[in-house]
Amino acid sequence: MQEYIIQPLTMALLPMDGPYGEWWTIVVEKTGIVVVQKKPLDIIDDSCGYFGHSFSGAKQGAWAVTGITRMPPLAVSSELDLIIFPLASPENRDCSWLVHLNVESWGEAGRNATVVRFSNYQTFTFDISYTAFEIKACRAAQYRCLLREHTARYQISRPPAAGERLPDLHALIRKKDNGTYQIIRA
Repeated sequence: MQEYIIQPLTMALLPMDGPYGEWWTIVVEKTGIVVVQKKPLDIIDDSCGYFGHSFSGAKQGAWAVTGITRMPPLAVSSELDLIIFPLASPENRDCSWLVHLNVESWGEAGRNATVVRFSNYQTFTFDISYTAFEIKACRAAQYRCLLREHTARYQISRPPAAGERLPDLHALIRKKDNGTYQIIRA
């Protein structure tokens, strides 16, 4: 494949070498694997764009919400709960990315290895210490929770209560000759 959008079925983006040394990606989905002829960061950037923002915007958003500046988790789509996190520096060719939604649990698998259990009950071992993995996964979980909290308070929509007076916009706001608006004091 030459195009791929991260979706709820996506579990991991694993870097791979193409036949001539190109930087490709193995996309691990719940039901199979897909080889994409793009590097993981390009897939992430394309996916962010598909959902209406940029990779750099996702980084800035993560920083604004969590304060994490180095290797932050990223919201590919907060509406779909698609928060991804890197296992190494994203600039490194060996950086794998996991979709937090599909990480069920993890455990120590050696001195610098962590086994991850995905939502489809498959496991895979990554070359990262248990402690480092836990920090990254917990940061992603924190980010998911904060995004949910931020959006939940604005998702409550209610009709006006009986007897509640709504503002009469035509009586309170008037357009001026220069195209701006003004509030009319009663």
